[in-house]
Amino acid sequence: MIQSVFIRARQLSWTEWALLFNALTIIHLNLVPYGIVLLAIAVLIDFLQKRVLIEVKIYSVIFLCIPFIVFCIGFINTENFAKAFEDLGRILPFILFPFLLIFTKSNTKLKQLLLHVFIIGLLAYFLYHLTISFVLFCRDGAVSHFFYSSLVENTNSFSIFNMFAITALMEYFLKNSLAKSRHILVIATLFFLVLIQMQMQSRVMILVTLFSLILLFFIFWKRKKKWWVICLLAFSVLLFQLPVFQGRFQSGISQTNKIRTNVKLPINHDDAPMQVGDCNSSVSLRYLALISGYEIIVKHPIVGVGSGDWLDELVANYKKNNRLCNLKRKTAPHNQYLRILIKHGLLGFSVFIFYFVFLFRTAIKEFQLSQVSFLFCLVFSSIGYDLMDGGATAPFVAFFASILFLKSTNQISHKEGV
Repeated sequence: MIQSVFIRARQLSWTEWALLFNALTIIHLNLVPYGIVLLAIAVLIDFLQKRVLIEVKIYSVIFLCIPFIVFCIGFINTENFAKAFEDLGRILPFILFPFLLIFTKSNTKLKQLLLHVFIIGLLAYFLYHLTISFVLFCRDGAVSHFFYSSLVENTNSFSIFNMFAITALMEYFLKNSLAKSRHILVIATLFFLVLIQMQMQSRVMILVTLFSLILLFFIFWKRKKKWWVICLLAFSVLLFQLPVFQGRFQSGISQTNKIRTNVKLPINHDDAPMQVGDCNSSVSLRYLALISGYEIIVKHPIVGVGSGDWLDELVANYKKNNRLCNLKRKTAPHNQYLRILIKHGLLGFSVFIFYFVFLFRTAIKEFQLSQVSFLFCLVFSSIGYDLMDGGATAPFVAFFASILFLKSTNQISHKEGV
């Protein structure tokens, strides 16, 4: 077995090794630039040595580059070029990964290997932080070390990564017949990842994860193993019965009720009331950010405010309407669709829709490994987060969109022995 692993390892190209490194480190923002540079060097070596020659369907590359293209169009009507160029660094993966992967052999085994490496890296990260939490718990006995930002600092981003890992692994489990040992391993991993998702207490992503699992249950209705989805859902419900898992949901409901009671429409007027709610409440901050975003879109409906002016416009709106907590924190929209509308208006949003249409059509037509799970992650997570503009999540989206949806003609030429 070990010998076969070494043989398989020797057969991997430089580009494939670089992709494995990216799959392992894509969740770590500080390592993403190194992964991209390594991939570029590997692609150049394999291309010069003519180890892999692939003809890619150019239209798929263009569609995958749409987030970058729309962002560049937003430079036309922007005034804050400094902010625009700052945000450009976050959006670069949407052009780098599609073009670098032109020269990569497209096959299901490689995609499956990349997904498994990604999940293994995520598991290692969670186990490491659980160990730290356990050590801290042993010192002071505080259970809070196992939850929310005490467990993982960037809970929003890692909840998104984990949601994709859970649904992708479940999709893999439902689609394939597995040996008993692997069957047990996958199920145990799923329960562990669901537990971690609940511990991170990212309310939006918990709901997105559970809803996506329900959709997978109906999509794979004819598969006998679908009942494991119900087991995961039941496990989540049982965890909710424990008070320690209810904290952030209870505070969210309380803040929502307070907002509904105190915030009245119309909302955009000269004598706007002082902000209601706790400045530390993400519910209040997000709610008022959505209102301010809507008000900006009404003023700039066609082409938006530009790629660099969206934050300046939000801050000005917060100040005008006495949304002091949002003003202090410079709260982002926390909604990818709203952010696109603010920056690029209805025209930019219409172009952006083609990106989603391409992904949907490809997933429906091919129905290959984890395409459905990635769509769930992208579409639903974008409701609660600036998924494709976030520094941590943008490379993740760009990488897996390119891996799972880049179309090639499969006209591949290999040197013998590679």
